[in-house]
This record gives sequence, C-alpha cells and structure tokens, in this order.
Amino acid sequence: MVRRILSELATVLTVMVVVVFCTYGMWNGVSEKLLPSEMNKDPNTTTEAPTVPSTEPTNPSTEATEPAAKPTDPPAETTEADTLPTDPPAETTEPETQPTSPPPISFSQAPEDYFEDALFIGDSRTVGLMEYGNLKDASFFATSGMSVYTIFDERVSRTSFEAMINSRPFGKIYVMLGINELGYDFERTVTEYGELIQWIRRQQPDAIIYIEANLHVSAERSGSDKIYNNANLDAFNARIADLADGKNIFYLDVNSQFDDEQGNLAEEYTVDDTHILGKYYRQWSEWIMDNAVVT
Repeated sequence: MVRRILSELATVLTVMVVVVFCTYGMWNGVSEKLLPSEMNKDPNTTTEAPTVPSTEPTNPSTEATEPAAKPTDPPAETTEADTLPTDPPAETTEPETQPTSPPPISFSQAPEDYFEDALFIGDSRTVGLMEYGNLKDASFFATSGMSVYTIFDERVSRTSFEAMINSRPFGKIYVMLGINELGYDFERTVTEYGELIQWIRRQQPDAIIYIEANLHVSAERSGSDKIYNNANLDAFNARIADLADGKNIFYLDVNSQFDDEQGNLAEEYTVDDTHILGKYYRQWSEWIMDNAVVT
C-alpha cells in the first residue's frame, strides 16, 4: 500500500519537474525575441489589442475640438471659362433690328399750284423755258451766258441773284448751269457749283432743290468742238449728280426726251446744234411736271 502511494507521488513529481522545465525553456525563447522595453513588462499584465478604426460614423460629441488644418494654398478659383462648354450653345435671341433708311421719294405728277413757289435759275436754255414753256406762276432768274462764275454779278429786271433768292420763301428751286463753264478748269467749276448749291440751301433751308442735267448738243457739234461736246457735258453732269442726296436735293435729267440713239441732241429738235426749238419747251415743261417731288 505504502509502495503504491510512493510510486504515484514519484510520478506526480516527475510530471511537475517536466512541466517546470518545459515552461522555463519556452519563456527563455520568447524573452529573446522581445524588445528591451517589453522585457521589463510584467508578464502577468494583459496587453490590449490594437484599436481598429471604426467604420461607423463618428459621434459629433467625440470629434476633436481643434479645427482641421487648412491647406497652405487656397483652392483654385473657378473661372467662367471653366464652367462653360468649349463651344457655347447657339444664341436663340433674334438679331437686333437695324434702323432702315426711309424709301427714296419717287417722282410724281405735280399739282396745278406746284410752281407758285418755284424758282428756276439758269442760262439761255432756262430763258427758253421761261419764254416758251408752260410753267405757270413760276419765278425765273435766267440770262444767256450765265455761269457759276457770273451769277452773283448778273441782273434780271434790275434784280440781283441774292435779292431774288431772298425775296420770299421758295418751296422749289431748279438750277441748270454748266455748259458755259466747260472752258474753265473742270475741278474748280465742280467746286464752284457745289458751293452755289450749298449757298442756296442756306438761304432757303426748307426748299426742295432740283439739280438739272445740262442738255446735250448735236452729234455734229459734239464731234467738232473740243470744249462743248457731249463727253464733257456727261462728265460734268455726273459730278453734279453726286450732289443730290435724295432727301432735299434731287437730280433731274431730261436728255432722254430729246436725245437720239447715240446720246446726242437729235437733229429734229434743233437748228443751231445747241438749243431745242421753241415748240419743244412745252414738252420739257410737261416732263418737269411729271417728275416732281410731292410731299
């Protein structure tokens, strides 16, 4: 009985020795791998597991009180170009309406009293219109040989041009000058003519001014005269036509009534190659009546 008990004690002691020995060896192996700071720790102290960041939203009450650090450089400003597409959308607004010029005034038939306040200014052709035409009640300031260079020195029934133009308000003023000036410097004559028209406009600002083309000469005279020919007349007529503005100053060209197919004064209308016959001035008057600006 005693032997049995001793045998069991011996077995227990042997097991305890083996356990102690094994435990000692394992400790030494672990301690060799620990950092110096960890070796000083109490092996009986429980080590906390590292905190894993929570994926749950942070409770506002547990947020840090310090403001988040601001970036050194401010965020780039968004420019207008950044917010627009590369190709802007087509505008849908209608284009602005441009002011339009009033339509040009067309010529029409003059009423019977149209020429009561009309003044005709010119050379020998206008004298023929005064003597043989049918422009009732119109006033005239016309002499043979008149030109833009002599008009202010001329007298008609002892009346000067300046006195005539300022004698009363005129509603219409007709001017036919130019053939007697062809022997002068061309550009100077054009300038003098333009200045005359402007002077008339200043004296009679409310009048309609008609610039009349000079009548052509016959083919015989045009072909033989180096000065008084239709090429020079056409060149001068073209320049004075530019003075018309279609508002207050108008250009009238009656040559179509008396020209032949080549643009010369037709032989049947003249005997001196320069003036139309007296009986045709009434035709000219009627053409003027049919080409009036009636406001």
